[in-house]
Amino acid sequence: MRKKLPRIISLMLSVTVLTAALQYPVSADDDEQPCIIYYNLIDEENDGTFDYAAVSGYDRTTSTVIISDTVEDLPVREISDNAFFKCSELESITIPDSVVSIGNSAFQYCDKLTDTVMPNSVTSLGDWAFAECTSLEQIELSESLENVGRGVFQGCENLTNINIPESMTSIGVNMFLGCKNLGGFSEFSTAVKSIKEGAFAGCSFLIYLNVPISVTDIGRYAYCECTGLEKIGVNKYVTSIGEGAFKKCTKLRSITIENIECEIYDSADTICTGYNSNGEIYFDGTICGHDNSTAQAYAKKYGYKFLSLGDGTEYDYKTVKGDADLDGKVSVRDTALIARMTAQGKADELPTASDFNVDGTVNVRDAAAIARYLAEGKKNDL
Repeated sequence: MRKKLPRIISLMLSVTVLTAALQYPVSADDDEQPCIIYYNLIDEENDGTFDYAAVSGYDRTTSTVIISDTVEDLPVREISDNAFFKCSELESITIPDSVVSIGNSAFQYCDKLTDTVMPNSVTSLGDWAFAECTSLEQIELSESLENVGRGVFQGCENLTNINIPESMTSIGVNMFLGCKNLGGFSEFSTAVKSIKEGAFAGCSFLIYLNVPISVTDIGRYAYCECTGLEKIGVNKYVTSIGEGAFKKCTKLRSITIENIECEIYDSADTICTGYNSNGEIYFDGTICGHDNSTAQAYAKKYGYKFLSLGDGTEYDYKTVKGDADLDGKVSVRDTALIARMTAQGKADELPTASDFNVDGTVNVRDAAAIARYLAEGKKNDL
């Protein structure tokens, strides 16, 4: 059986009288200007009756657009995919409270759009709905917003202020990627449970971050290259921190991880300042956590400073190449440990300092190389 598709008829509305069209006023700078807005009339049930209208575009003759809440006595429920895509003339848009959905790339690359108010009727934002709106400074999100696509505000480099409604349970993938002037997110809605991949990557204006107690996971690259971040607090309910979550946070001085069993992605650049001139990953700050926690184990493995939340003891796990047992020196004990752990199939549990020949793996070749260097009396060259 063939699936029925909604029947669609296009309609033009204008402020000037046209054949089979209605008068539609659109004002810009308090002056009424002619503007044609295009709509699709949707027969959702394929029963010969139109159910609602969807905005599909406009003629790009004005900087201000006011969308009607009804067309031909039908509610305007959608702004369709690409409806205002690359409308470089558009500066202001008024969306009626009949609209429930804004489609994919609906306003993408509207580089003169400065602000808009989203009515509380809107429940869904499509992928890249407002992406690359480089003049957008603020937007008020719907209090009913639930479904948010990828990269909704990606590249909105001048966005400084936005609300996160209680209806949103996650910060979506790449939602604010590259919003370098966004600084109002030291804390946000306690309804948010997940911060998705790349959500705040490149938000260089963020300085302090307190992850709210509702959040349980931080996605990969969520705060990557947040070059203004100085201090981070990760609550005790966060169970996982994804790959590169805090990568290249060049000003980060401390990160507190309260959950003793938080799963931290096993890579030196999950938390890091950046790369040195030799291409090696490093972290200038301090990881704070509980004794015998995953945070301490992570710091120890990658040679980062660790501050105990228990008794305030500070550990400097700065590594020496070849120092497999992390006692601050290289000796035959390190060769023995590497050989033993390799034989047991546990080489991946050794700290990165064990990779003496820097080939990306730890094995008996590293143990042999360390033994050879020690025998040759080159210990001081390590």
